[in-house]
Amino acid sequence: MRQQMRAFDTYTHINELKKAGFNEEQAAVIIKSLVDSRETDTSHLATKEQVKALEISTKEQISEVKTYLTERISKSETSLKEQMAQLQISVYKQIADTHASTLKWVVGTMIAFAGILLAGIKLL
Repeated sequence: MRQQMRAFDTYTHINELKKAGFNEEQAAVIIKSLVDSRETDTSHLATKEQVKALEISTKEQISEVKTYLTERISKSETSLKEQMAQLQISVYKQIADTHASTLKWVVGTMIAFAGILLAGIKLL
């Protein structure tokens, strides 16, 4: 059963405040503030249930973002590992090619020296 609201009697409350020691102007300001606060539109304020629903929704969204980011990070790590392996293979190949080239140059130089040395020995 709904309780019926009775009207707020400003005149009576102003008189009570005056009896308590407030002057007329002070009492009127206090009562006006009370009336204004009662007439304030609170429709834009959220209920506890709405706040709780928003909290649950926000937590779900955060969880979805965490899952998405975890998947993206995992894919990125896998991609980086693959790229690093390819780079490592490329570096090893370049080192091997450089080693073979250097070895050919050293062997060629040694053969040339040997030829010069043999020619010098025959001339003596």
